[in-house]
Amino acid sequence: MDMWNDISKKINEAADYTVRETEKLTGIAKLKYKLMNQRSLLSSQYEQIGRLHYSELHNDTQSAEPVDNSAEIAELCSKVDETLAEIRAAENELAVLKNVKTCSQCGVKIDREMAFCPRCGAKQ
Repeated sequence: MDMWNDISKKINEAADYTVRETEKLTGIAKLKYKLMNQRSLLSSQYEQIGRLHYSELHNDTQSAEPVDNSAEIAELCSKVDETLAEIRAAENELAVLKNVKTCSQCGVKIDREMAFCPRCGAKQ
């Protein structure tokens, strides 16, 4: 009877481990997808800022008055800041799921338990 209890216990432990790892992998995939979308949004925001700035420098309209897009550019810059904050938060969440951290000296991803960076040797 003890043998069957041991087998049952091992099977339950294996199933629990599988569920945890599956949830972890799903979380990682969702965060990577979110990061991809946020980076695409960021690129689009930068492009919009560039177009507005370009139109200010090269006034292509027939009007004699200069174009002032500073309000639109300022609003887009605020959106860029928000997007960058969301990217940093998602990257931090991803690092936790992957059990890694970023070296404060050189920026390489390293295991959370490491006391020193293997790349630059900085104390963590």
